[in-house]
This record gives sequence, C-alpha cells and structure tokens, in this order.
Amino acid sequence: MAASRPCHFFRGKPQEIFVMKFATLCAALIACLLLQGCAVVAVADVVASTVIYTGKTVINVIDAVTPDIVNKKKKD
Repeated sequence: MAASRPCHFFRGKPQEIFVMKFATLCAALIACLLLQGCAVVAVADVVASTVIYTGKTVINVIDAVTPDIVNKKKKD
C-alpha cells in the first residue's frame, strides 16, 4: 500500500495540488513585483535628491564666484 503513494506531500487530489501551487506562484510573483516597485521608488528618490542638491550647489558656487549676477544689489 505504501508504494502507491510515493510522497506524503501529494495526498490531495491533483486539482487541489495544482491550485495550491498556482496560488503560491501568484503570491510569490506579486511579492516580487511589489518589492521591485519599492526599489524603483527608492532609486527615483535618490536620483531626485541628487539633482536637487547638485542644483543648489551649482547656484551657491555661482553666487560665491560672481555675487553680482545672482544677487543684484540696489544702488542707493
């Protein structure tokens, strides 16, 4: 009798096994997509922060080198 069932994991009907494997695959796929989405958002945040701080640095350097162009002073 034990020879007819090769493994204790397959005691259910074939349809139930397929549904369980399909559900596990879908859950894993959704988890991977969500994690990738978080990674994309994190990378986009880093890129945006870098662009903003680079722009601020460029403006500060221009202001330090040529203060008359950026900050025009009023003549009294």
